[in-house]
Amino acid sequence: MQCQRVPPFPLDKDGSLFKEVTGALRSAEPMNLEQLDALFCACATLRRHIHAHPEPGFEETSTQKLLTTMLTDFVGVSAEAISTCAKTGLVVDMKGTAAPVTPNAGEPLVVALRADMDALRMTEGNSWLPYKSQNEGVAHLCGHDGHMASMICAAALINRKMAALPSNCTVRLLFQVYSQKYSQKSKLNKRGQQGERERERERERE
Repeated sequence: MQCQRVPPFPLDKDGSLFKEVTGALRSAEPMNLEQLDALFCACATLRRHIHAHPEPGFEETSTQKLLTTMLTDFVGVSAEAISTCAKTGLVVDMKGTAAPVTPNAGEPLVVALRADMDALRMTEGNSWLPYKSQNEGVAHLCGHDGHMASMICAAALINRKMAALPSNCTVRLLFQVYSQKYSQKSKLNKRGQQGERERERERERE
């Protein structure tokens, strides 16, 4: 899919584009093609902002703050659903509100989605790019900016369906710091695996 409009840059969370998309996301009506195009455009704008402001592993403080703001103000996730992990990472639990269900054997109660956050300690050579890295010696050159923007976009669409998701089911978003370090993957994996333990406890209560 290609945006039918030019993604604005720099990012303006209070601008007309994000107001348009936020209104569509909060509406109970299905999103039409024009509104979906606006959402995709907002996602592209977010990606460009993140690309211009890369941060290396364990230093993603501004990125973490931006993602938290986007999750609460844009996506509509409650602040209570967001927690930090591995210093600058995030774990977001989006719980359903529909009647609970009894899962069949092997069916998960938690589904996790993961996005990397860290940039590389490299210098970007795209001097012509309007949104090239503004942090000397640090750049998003392996797609993590796209990971995060796509996750926010996915979360926005998922959040519209929370009323259809059983209350004992969760979509867990994992924003991972320093993806090259196994120890940090382990920390996030442990948070993700909590879903399996929740499923086992649910079985015990049956």
